[in-house]
Amino acid sequence: MYVEYMIPQPSDKVAVVLVHGGNLSGKSYGTTPDGRMGWYEFFAREGHPVYVPDQVNRGRSGWDPTSTNDVWAELIPPKSMSSWFKAAEEITWRSFRLAQHSALHFQTRNFQ
Repeated sequence: MYVEYMIPQPSDKVAVVLVHGGNLSGKSYGTTPDGRMGWYEFFAREGHPVYVPDQVNRGRSGWDPTSTNDVWAELIPPKSMSSWFKAAEEITWRSFRLAQHSALHFQTRNFQ
């Protein structure tokens, strides 16, 4: 697991752990989209030790590609791989309230 951290000196305030979600990585706490200081730097400047982990298999954290490579090499069936959330899966359509499933989202649109 990858963890980025800043510990200001002296450090007498409570530590802050910024855990990402939504298929992002801890990098999203670094800056705002328009380049301003993010929460990572903000809390450090306020004197808090700050830890920003990347969940395993995401962002800057490592992962073991063995099972993926074995599927590509046709050594094991794809269903034998452990399941992990992917943004392209059908659940995303419901989670972000786009539609009940992908076939309904652009049902009344004609893209040419």
